[in-house]
Amino acid sequence: MASRDKTCPKCAAKVAPSDTVCIECGGPVTPDDEEDSTRLTTGVVAAPSVGGAAAGMAEAGETSEKTRLRVFDEQLAEQLQKERPATLVLAVISLVAAVVLTSFANGFLQRIGGFSAITDMDLTVLRAKRLAMFSDPQLLFIVTGGLALAGYLCGVGEGFRFVAACRAIAAVKAGQSPDVVGVTILTRVGLLIAAFLFPPLGIIVGIIFKLSNSNESKELGSQMIYLALLAVAIALVSILWDVAAEMAETHKPPPRPTPR
Repeated sequence: MASRDKTCPKCAAKVAPSDTVCIECGGPVTPDDEEDSTRLTTGVVAAPSVGGAAAGMAEAGETSEKTRLRVFDEQLAEQLQKERPATLVLAVISLVAAVVLTSFANGFLQRIGGFSAITDMDLTVLRAKRLAMFSDPQLLFIVTGGLALAGYLCGVGEGFRFVAACRAIAAVKAGQSPDVVGVTILTRVGLLIAAFLFPPLGIIVGIIFKLSNSNESKELGSQMIYLALLAVAIALVSILWDVAAEMAETHKPPPRPTPR
């Protein structure tokens, strides 16, 4: 086999064919006897078969592991490039919905006479209204105010995600390893709040997330569905508890007259 100059895949310094560690940077180097088994007859490392912009030959001095990571990063950048418009739209929609819900919450707050009415709210009286409690101004203020907070959290969280996606794409183009881009903690908290306060939304969005290919989205979808069902269960138990108490009071035997 013809001799060839061998370089470190990390710092590109020249190394001996039998070296396993680069003297300059200390990085690992694959010896020739192991490297030859992964090379093609042309002397180029074989890259995984992929389509799109990720397809291509390995760079000079690049190991098979580094090629695999580079191709994976390029695929990730393509995926983030496709998701960026949707992320930006979701951020704008969330913020607009939050502003609208804030206006509704402010209206309910004025109807109930300020925050003092919330601290003085009687849960027994609210539960006694049964289904009519869902039209109570105090409860509606809590729901709309909570949903507005959820909207702000989701909007800001998706904004951060958009910026993170842009940075990851730029890192891949610069030949650097991108940071992991996923659902931010702000978006996660906002969605969980919305799922609990408005169960229909939590169940629908949760099912959509469950159908995703991402394990992170599936996990978030499950949490949203559980919280939505928990909120429904709490409401039903409260109503049934009041109904049972009323029935028990109705069927209670009249008090016996006290003997004289």
